[in-house]
Amino acid sequence: MMSREFYHLRVSAAGCRVAVWLNGFELFELDCGRQPLEFAPPVNQYLIGKDNRIDISIQAASLPNGSSSTFDDAELGGNVARYREGDIVWEEGGVRLLDFGIPEDTRRRWREKKIALPLTIERGFDSTGASFRGLFLEGEVVTDQEPVVDYAMVLRDLATSRNVEGLARELAPKIDAYALAYQRDRPDHDGFRGFLAREFMPLGPVTDFGRKDVEARSFCGGRVWELRRKPAKAADPTVAKKRPWLDTGKPFPLLITEMNDEEAYLSIPVYVARIGGALKVVR
Repeated sequence: MMSREFYHLRVSAAGCRVAVWLNGFELFELDCGRQPLEFAPPVNQYLIGKDNRIDISIQAASLPNGSSSTFDDAELGGNVARYREGDIVWEEGGVRLLDFGIPEDTRRRWREKKIALPLTIERGFDSTGASFRGLFLEGEVVTDQEPVVDYAMVLRDLATSRNVEGLARELAPKIDAYALAYQRDRPDHDGFRGFLAREFMPLGPVTDFGRKDVEARSFCGGRVWELRRKPAKAADPTVAKKRPWLDTGKPFPLLITEMNDEEAYLSIPVYVARIGGALKVVR
């Protein structure tokens, strides 16, 4: 059997906030205003084969002295590289497919006051292996968020009733995509059901919320939607009072558990798309 291949997108930044999209899907956001940060996640499950597109948004951040950063403060570097299974992921590792940073011409235009933050950098590369073009670029567009929020209530009710089989069925496309992206022999649906039954459900899903507490965000031109909970205080002040560990001022996952005695909890990111006419969890 050939060794599995993994694509990693590495971003190193300082003096700014950075948001990164791959093929229209938001991968992550880093707030690097107070300290430099680096992140290098695997991205196989977001690839489309030919003409993958990266969009990197550089925005102002709050600096340690309390002021907002400018372009002079911003530092950015990174790459996309392909690794074999077992390789160490690091700055100079893998087969380099793309390097990116802030071009000198862009800095010159900043000094000439021709541009300002925020700024978006676009880059592209090709990949081999599994392609999810049919989902991210060619999938069905959902323009109305109401059915998406309705589906959030379906997932909430399955979690409330501890319906392992039902929840696993809704998340099956997510497990299928992972297996295809990372060249597994077959999707591990039994393993995921075991995780739900033995780990997630016993901790107790947090399900005391309604439609008004759900935030639906559209990606990929409306083909993929993220479902998450609004920040605790914005959604329901009692949530912050009962569960102070959720009171971060930021949104949190739709599927999340209570905290155990060791102050640990579990969460499942939820990104949905319409597959065969029905909404399902795809990432």
